[in-house]
Amino acid sequence: IAFQINDDIIDMQKDWANGQFNIANYRMRKLHPTVEDVSLLKKYLYINNDAKTLYLEAISALDKAIDVVKDLNVTNWKNNLFLTRRKILNTISEIDNYIKTLTAKVRHSNELYEFESLEKSIEEAIKYISDRQNSDGSWCEYINQGGISDVWSTAFIGNKIFDIAELKFEFQKAIKFVENSMNDDFLWGYNKTWINDCDSTNFALLSLLLANKKIKQECIDSLNKFQREDGGFSTYNDQKFLLESLNDININDVGGWCQSHQCVTAVTLYIKSYLKRDLEDILNYIKKIEIKNITSYWWSSPIYVYYYLSHSYNIIDCNTVLDKIIEEISSLQLEDGSFKTNCMDDRVFYTAMALEILMFDYDKHVSKVNKAVSFLMKNQYKDGSWTNSNALLIPDPSKDVWHVKNFPISSIGVGVRAQEFDRLFTTSTVLKSLNGYNKQRTISSKVKQ
Repeated sequence: IAFQINDDIIDMQKDWANGQFNIANYRMRKLHPTVEDVSLLKKYLYINNDAKTLYLEAISALDKAIDVVKDLNVTNWKNNLFLTRRKILNTISEIDNYIKTLTAKVRHSNELYEFESLEKSIEEAIKYISDRQNSDGSWCEYINQGGISDVWSTAFIGNKIFDIAELKFEFQKAIKFVENSMNDDFLWGYNKTWINDCDSTNFALLSLLLANKKIKQECIDSLNKFQREDGGFSTYNDQKFLLESLNDININDVGGWCQSHQCVTAVTLYIKSYLKRDLEDILNYIKKIEIKNITSYWWSSPIYVYYYLSHSYNIIDCNTVLDKIIEEISSLQLEDGSFKTNCMDDRVFYTAMALEILMFDYDKHVSKVNKAVSFLMKNQYKDGSWTNSNALLIPDPSKDVWHVKNFPISSIGVGVRAQEFDRLFTTSTVLKSLNGYNKQRTISSKVKQ
């Protein structure tokens, strides 16, 4: 049954032409009796989730077959059943990803609209973020070979909205989702089906800290297993397990993904700064790097690293280094108020981060801060969002370094910029910076009075 369902979906057009019975064609004709174009029926099959329904029936049949032969000595047949099951599950995942990205694209406004006030701009961004939250408290964003993220993305966005009063309910729902997504080894992954990693764990822990949740010692112990001998933190820490999980014949070296990463280490430092513990080794790792030589392995601009370092140094009152970061960021501002990046089409995302950094010395950089705010407000869409930045990189796992300008935007493969399909990372990051600016502006105004 399972093999027949799979073949029928693949052969819809061929069987239609030959007048042969096909379960997919039969189901779609019942649902759309007036449609005589098989190519249109095939589109309906995927868009309306009927293909997923058929594939789930195939999975159910495979599970029954696997149960029947579980005690028999038929290794090749079992392997064939398991391989087919995995292929169909991958196909279901691809269908889900397609529907989500298509739905997001259809809903987006493509009309730039400068709202009449900062408060209105913030209000519309809040509505956008709230409307995109799923019923389970998650947000889905970014698509790569690991699928669509829900765990990492929810934790990241939660970090951006935690102090926005109008999103208090959404933040609480997100925290519950993050808590429920912790794995048995006290770690988190990109999504619920992908393996654990340090970055997802970082943002999950940071979300819990910002929600005033008590962090379990087991979580810190598990996080520390990602620390390398040089004091930095890697995204993954088990090369063999990572290779097995990738299951890609074209990838046989993942050393690049298992080395210390400045971008990951900076977020870990932020967590440890909050906790005020285990700072010495990680600070020594950062100190060895000249501020001007900061790089980001997983992100398209070092501004990402500067952002989390600045927040960390602000917490631990290391003003000397913080001032150096602020000056470095200040030097990157362009005439239109945005900030220079490697790709330039990711400027909205990084301008929001740079804005927050400059606000650590608001009075000194107030003119640059205002220019950045003006740039962001001019680049907002009518639905309250800001454009997809596609700022997440998927480097070749065998390489320690890369040249980001050569990275195309793609949802598959390595050596690419992953697709931010629903504008959520960019919009939540801009929302946080503008909300912070609005508060700072109010405080400064009262002081002057």
